[in-house]
Amino acid sequence: VYSETEVQARQQLNCEHAMAQARRDSVGWLLHLDSDELLHLPLAGALEGRAAVNASRAELQRHLARLSALGALQFTYCNLEAVPEEEEVLDPFAAVTLFKNHPSRLDATANGCAAALAYWTEAPASGGQFFRFYSNGKSIVRVDPRVSAVASVHEWSLPKGMAERGYTNNGNLRDSPYIPHQRASLDASCSAAVLHFAVCSFAVFWRKRWAALGYASPNHRFRGVSGGIDQCANAL
Repeated sequence: VYSETEVQARQQLNCEHAMAQARRDSVGWLLHLDSDELLHLPLAGALEGRAAVNASRAELQRHLARLSALGALQFTYCNLEAVPEEEEVLDPFAAVTLFKNHPSRLDATANGCAAALAYWTEAPASGGQFFRFYSNGKSIVRVDPRVSAVASVHEWSLPKGMAERGYTNNGNLRDSPYIPHQRASLDASCSAAVLHFAVCSFAVFWRKRWAALGYASPNHRFRGVSGGIDQCANAL
């Protein structure tokens, strides 16, 4: 119904097409990320060039093997939100190195943490939120005949009775009103995260957040309860 006007509707359709293609190609896992996101798997030591590429590939294989050993059908990663330190950034992946840690990983009693949180949550038009965009993460899913439908751009619908085979390192999902989130198995030892390089320049904000994603659209289906222009007026 919304695919002609809503980017997220098209993304969900693309995910389901990709799942069908992945089954045909005998792919093991599928991860949906936007063009401004990366999966970060921390490596031990400082590596560069080909050594870093090889180490990253090996770490990914170890990570997927661990998910398989857990019997996971899905893993929802914490996401970290980029904080550009310059007004205009041409290549966020190369230039941006500062990120807000995920709220579930913060200890508000730690020295300086409360003040840092207040800096963001008390900013004008922040709506009291620490992140300017989503904080419920993105998910990798096993290519499995029992999994075929997406629940949102953030996760897949798992088979009835198998919510516990959805894992996450986001402890805050337990407080979500969404029942599958409450039933997900917590794996706090996993340090992997999705890096979200959201709106690292005004040009990107205008081109993507307003024009491409249609935040001025009167259609609220993918906007939450407020919608329209007001919904992301605090995006920067």
